Amino acid sequence: GEYDLAIDAYAAAWSVVREGEEIVRFRALSHKAEALIRLERYEEACEDAQMALIGVPPGLRSGETETCNHRLGLALFNMGQFENALQAFTQAKQLATLNQRDAKKYENFVQRCQSNLQPPPVKEEAVVVEEVPSRSRAVKPTPVAPSKPTATVASSPPAPPKAPKEPPAPPKAPKEPPKPSVVVPAKSRSAMPKYQYYQNDKTMTIALLEPNVKQENLRVNFTQKRLTVQLMKQGVEFTVICGALFGEIDVPKCKITIKDEKVLIKLRKLRAYEWNELMSKAPDEEEETKTPIPDEKDVPTVEDGKTRAYASHRDWDAIEKNLKVQEKNEKPEGDAALNKLFKDIYSRADEDTRRAMIKSYQTSGGTVLSTNWDEVSKKDYDKEKTAPKGMEWKNWEGEKFKPADED
Repeated sequence: GEYDLAIDAYAAAWSVVREGEEIVRFRALSHKAEALIRLERYEEACEDAQMALIGVPPGLRSGETETCNHRLGLALFNMGQFENALQAFTQAKQLATLNQRDAKKYENFVQRCQSNLQPPPVKEEAVVVEEVPSRSRAVKPTPVAPSKPTATVASSPPAPPKAPKEPPAPPKAPKEPPKPSVVVPAKSRSAMPKYQYYQNDKTMTIALLEPNVKQENLRVNFTQKRLTVQLMKQGVEFTVICGALFGEIDVPKCKITIKDEKVLIKLRKLRAYEWNELMSKAPDEEEETKTPIPDEKDVPTVEDGKTRAYASHRDWDAIEKNLKVQEKNEKPEGDAALNKLFKDIYSRADEDTRRAMIKSYQTSGGTVLSTNWDEVSKKDYDKEKTAPKGMEWKNWEGEKFKPADED
């Protein structure tokens, strides 16, 4: 199947989900996780499945939550996280039993997780001790023939027997082979925590995908326009988010929820609208100089004793006069200067001059602009069109237009 296109479609559906459409959000994330698993993108599939299981909405069809747990277990199993995969498969098995569905298919996954979690048995090598034969040999006694009686001759006493040699020591048992050391990759020790976000018109929710986070290891700082999220993980402090937000937030109404599998940061928007993204891009310095924000002290206000047309204390009449003065002092260039000239002429002209300008410009196709109504009122520009130099008139069929003087 075209899983790449499916992933893009599910991501687009998830991005336009609004408040009250939590079922659509769940299904888009769950199906996207399945497509990612088919492409062996297990880390992304795990993140989407976990996001889908955050606050499962009511009203789902039977088996949807079970299937999502199954997809989460597959992603975790292929990532080597067998303990978390075992939890996901066990949850899916319980939901299948509760919904009277086939739960036997999960037994194989549970057994495979358990077998990977149990350490392999260490084989003990038997020590073979061989018997070493003694170096002494048994000598048969030789019979001695009886001799004739002789005279006894005194001799020196016989030498004492030598002490027997000690038996050789048994061979030493072979040393046990060194146990293989398990090397933990550096990525798992100090990987940057990941996060995702989703929104509706009122809130922006950020899910920090990090399990078993302690409150003392998490620091979140809010301001109306900025957000900073720092997390201490395995002795290393990570700055996960830091910068200006896309829109303003209501700081007292923002809250943080720490769960076993993740951390939820809910930002309450100051104005109800959908943000294009979470973080804002820094504005250009030129735009700031072109459109400065006026200070409240410089805005004209109405005194308390005078009547006001609105509840505001601002003097809107004085503000309008200031704007007109600013527009008058502006000095445009190029086409903008020409348009401003025509605009000024039209604004100060009488009724006949305005009629002449409108008719001459429209009927001539934008080639003539006259202020003389006496001349324009008698002339038919449709029949007496004169094309600019180097150009010619044609109708919609492509036929050349012949002016009246060529007939």
